[in-house]
Amino acid sequence: MSRVSRCLDNQPIERFWGTYKSESYYLTKHDTYEDVLKNVSNYIRYYNNHRYTERLEGLSPNEYRRVA
Repeated sequence: MSRVSRCLDNQPIERFWGTYKSESYYLTKHDTYEDVLKNVSNYIRYYNNHRYTERLEGLSPNEYRRVA
């Protein structure tokens, strides 16, 4: 961990949650806490296996790890 008031340790997870909120959470109606948990689980599965990104040469994160 870095010093107090340094957010560098948090950056990757903060970016993920920001992406999740804009791509999924705000676009879906959740009636129960279990619905939210299911949506998060489904999004993580989608994010790792099917979400293609330009930064990863057009591959999903799991495909990129297999190739690299």
